[in-house]
Amino acid sequence: CRSSRESKIGTILMSEAKKIGINTAYNMLMQVVLFVLPLITTPYISRVLTPDGVGIYNYTNSITNIFILFASFGFAIYGTRQIAYVRENKQELSKTFTSLFFLKIISTLIALAVFICFILLSNNEYKTYYAIQICLLIATLFDISWLYSGVENFKSTALRSLAVKTLSVILIFVSVKTAEDVWVYMLIS
Repeated sequence: CRSSRESKIGTILMSEAKKIGINTAYNMLMQVVLFVLPLITTPYISRVLTPDGVGIYNYTNSITNIFILFASFGFAIYGTRQIAYVRENKQELSKTFTSLFFLKIISTLIALAVFICFILLSNNEYKTYYAIQICLLIATLFDISWLYSGVENFKSTALRSLAVKTLSVILIFVSVKTAEDVWVYMLIS
């Protein structure tokens, strides 16, 4: 009976080690992609959009990211932790995900409302660019990578990220051709 139990424990440990190895490989793939693709696109974007276009993008993007930070509200860490606590219980997992996602909807809508007020009330020449970057704020709502991290499913996150980043690179090289294409680059981003 003891050797049977030790065999089961050994099998479980081997399974967990394999799962950790696979998740680590997917996480490394995602990190490599996030590192390499900007090395490919940055020189092209810098040349095509010129310093003015890159400056407009970076300035408006940095302001937009402040609102994204408030919309995200710490979901990457808190959501992952809460999901990890209940990942074995499907009913609790569903309940936890629903409540967290509802909270994220509320925080994103508040950030979106404040961002729209900022755009409308600011006396800024970049209103059009801010309006385009609303897409980033809305996309924050649909980022549920914290769910996949909590259930330790890095494959979905890594493959989705790889597909989106690859498509973005292709669209950048196909669509961004002149300095006036800053708005196109913002939409792709």
